[in-house]
Amino acid sequence: HVGRVLGMNDFEFHDQNILTKEGRRIVLVRMNHDLATVIDGRSGKVICNWFNIFSQHDEQAAWDNSVGGSAAGASASVAKRCPSTVVLKISTDSKGELKNFKGDRMTILTQKSESPTHTQIKI
Repeated sequence: HVGRVLGMNDFEFHDQNILTKEGRRIVLVRMNHDLATVIDGRSGKVICNWFNIFSQHDEQAAWDNSVGGSAAGASASVAKRCPSTVVLKISTDSKGELKNFKGDRMTILTQKSESPTHTQIKI
């Protein structure tokens, strides 16, 4: 298992898709909530929110300081265990970073000025 829903899944009985304007709006609102929102990458269907990702304590990446805190470590762990996934971790502090995890790579996107920058790191 990669994780589980904690609490009520807002999408259990309400189909939403990020390919629609309403679906994108609803997901954007949930980006301010804790835990993960899971989206099917093929169809764009929003599967669930309030998804708690389990870290694998025996994986170095789950607690590697180069990845970030425990949430970033859990994101890296999912990307490694499920290679067909893309995991986006949005910064909860004032830095405004977006970390993109795919396989064994992490790309950090930042918006410090008018031109965004990115850094790629092997995890």
